[in-house]
Amino acid sequence: MIDLMLGAPSLEEAQAVIPTLADLGYQYMPEHEQEIPDRRFFAFPSTRPRQFHLHAVKRNGAFWHKHILFRDRLAAQRELAQEYADLKRSLAARFHDDRAAYTETKTPFILQVLQRE
Repeated sequence: MIDLMLGAPSLEEAQAVIPTLADLGYQYMPEHEQEIPDRRFFAFPSTRPRQFHLHAVKRNGAFWHKHILFRDRLAAQRELAQEYADLKRSLAARFHDDRAAYTETKTPFILQVLQRE
C-alpha cells in the first residue's frame, strides 16, 4: 500500500477534484471524514486489494505539516524507515482488514517519531 498526499490551496478545492479522481478509478470514502475532518480520503482501485491511499488536504495546514515532518524524518534515517516498514508489514498481517486496529497500533510509533528533536 502506498500513501499519497495531495495538497490543495483549500479543503474546498481538494473536494472539487473528487469527480476527476473518481474518473481515474479512485473511490472517495467520505465516511473517513468523521475521524479526520481535515482531509478527503480516496482509495485506488475502487475494489480490493487496494494499491494506493490518497489523502487530499489543505497545503500548509496542520495535517500537511505533520505528515511532511514524519516523511522527512523517515527519509533522513534509513533505520527508522526500515523499522516503520517492518511494523506496517507486521500489523498488516496481524490485522488484515481491521483498519482501526492497524492504525491505532501504529500510532504510538508515529507520535514518537514526531516528538523527536
